[in-house]
Amino acid sequence: MDGGLKILCGLSLDGARLTEVEDLAVGRALVGCGVFGPSGLLRDLELRLGLGAVRAGASRSLRIARWSTRLKDLAARGRFYSRSYEVDAWGTASELLRMRDTLVEAGWDGGTLDGCGERLSQLSEVEAHRATPLPPATGDRLRAIAAALDAGASPGYVSLRTVEPIALWSHRWQAIFTRLREGGCRLELRETIEPGAAPATDLGRMQRHLLLAGEPVPPRGDGTIVFLRGETVWETAWATAGLLRAWQGAEGGGTGAGTGGRTVIIRNGARLPLDFALERAGLPTQGIRSPSRLRPLLQVLPLALELAFEPKDPYRVLELIALPEGPFRGIVASQLAGALAEMPGLGSEPWQAAKLAAAELIRKGMLSADADADAGATAAIDKSMGRVAEWLEAPGHPQVGAPRGALLTVVERVKKWLQGRIIGAQGTHADARPDADARPDTDTGIDTDADIDTDDHDESLFGIAYAQATALAETLTADPRTTLGLVQVRQLVEAVVGSGGAIHLRDEQAGRIDHVDSAAALLRTRGTVLWWGCTSEAAEAPRPLPLSRAEHAALAAAGIHLPDARAQMANIAASWRRAALAATDRLVLVAPRVECGEPVAVHPFWDELAARMGGQRADLVRVNLG
Repeated sequence: MDGGLKILCGLSLDGARLTEVEDLAVGRALVGCGVFGPSGLLRDLELRLGLGAVRAGASRSLRIARWSTRLKDLAARGRFYSRSYEVDAWGTASELLRMRDTLVEAGWDGGTLDGCGERLSQLSEVEAHRATPLPPATGDRLRAIAAALDAGASPGYVSLRTVEPIALWSHRWQAIFTRLREGGCRLELRETIEPGAAPATDLGRMQRHLLLAGEPVPPRGDGTIVFLRGETVWETAWATAGLLRAWQGAEGGGTGAGTGGRTVIIRNGARLPLDFALERAGLPTQGIRSPSRLRPLLQVLPLALELAFEPKDPYRVLELIALPEGPFRGIVASQLAGALAEMPGLGSEPWQAAKLAAAELIRKGMLSADADADAGATAAIDKSMGRVAEWLEAPGHPQVGAPRGALLTVVERVKKWLQGRIIGAQGTHADARPDADARPDTDTGIDTDADIDTDDHDESLFGIAYAQATALAETLTADPRTTLGLVQVRQLVEAVVGSGGAIHLRDEQAGRIDHVDSAAALLRTRGTVLWWGCTSEAAEAPRPLPLSRAEHAALAAAGIHLPDARAQMANIAASWRRAALAATDRLVLVAPRVECGEPVAVHPFWDELAARMGGQRADLVRVNLG
């Protein structure tokens, strides 16, 4: 092959995908080929053009806080956002920042536009107010890449194929593609998947109908199209794994990539039930990297901030005490939890008695292990009771407003505690002496920190929790408000930790079935295409800016082209059909009726298939299971 890099990129290729690069036969390899979604392609261009110093990792919450500072300076002058900002500063700043970022990616350079109206003129005013620097967003980074290309830099790409037409990418991306082409890079649209099922089958007839339309094609029920509808997610997962196992045996081979790769799963639904079901059926697990905000370590920061306000909610106190990986464990945690159960609230007689009982148990435990440990026991008790006083008993602030500095103190306290645990987990903590309020030690019968049993998942979560605390500290520092109420603090916490942290819950096994994150990420044919979680929850929808026709016209006249929501939806629907075209033997759509007690609607693609099959109950029952 000729020298240089050959790139395949698509709007949905940042996650798990299946392309020719991931679908190599045993013994084959590719050199000089890359597959990227927008985020991956952006990072690769920055790296190859020497723009790695750009701080792309700034949290969105920090950007909102700094944007809010600009708004505060201007809102007093009676701007279109002034009343909204007065009621909800954070929400207003977040929405206006989204508008700003979308416009920049659409080609806006921040200047005032002729005939654009009051809102866009005042947004230009905020953009020009540079007293507070704003970390770059995607559009800003693309602008820097374009400047580097204009200056003669080259990423070394010889060809670039896109899954979607270039017109569906943002305006600044289109400008990047144009500059790459002018620099000698060949631009191509990736070829579409051709129908591969036998023409006489239900699947083959449906595939041709998806391409050519025509009269409805009622199914005959030959098993090439299957709609599996289970009552619950877990019940549906067992049935799905059973079908995969049965088909594997019938085909005389495996379903995974290591044995021919005859099946691919589009994983839109809950992944844990499916992975357990595959394991139970004797099939290789696919592995799970799961984001969640409900893991104990990630709850320390929100709970600590809740307790910075009065009155302190005893249920929040109990949650913090009961966290298995929180600042309170062992003797102290159990005694205080018992006191709260007897009489909710801090400072009660049971609470004081629990503290005395915990101190006595710590002393007895340490003296029983070492008769000369009296000084050490006193130090351990002081440390434990000091932590109780600092974390739980310190006077709070009114819910209407706490000083920003006091909130920063709470965040820094959490950061310091997390930092100590990270260092301790790595075995290099300077103070290796056991703490009295940690987990039980089997030799002494008391609580110690010496036997911290931290696996890779715990270490990962410690790092995530510390990063979140750092991001919140940066956000609070940049926030223009001098006091924040409890509701406003909850809003900040939601912005920083709302997405939780992603860790590996289960490892993938050799020979696993191929999987992709979305229908749009499936670019290779497979015998069986199984769409797990084919519900309305998996249906994507663009979120256009709330602009008037006059504003759209003014932007278009200035060469600023916002994404076409209709074209985006049409492209998303086309990706659903492309997934159906990728099946050569059978197409399986799987959807539970109920998830977590709530009814679940079926994905719109099933509605389209049902309509193409004629929509008659007597016909559809031939493809239904469950």
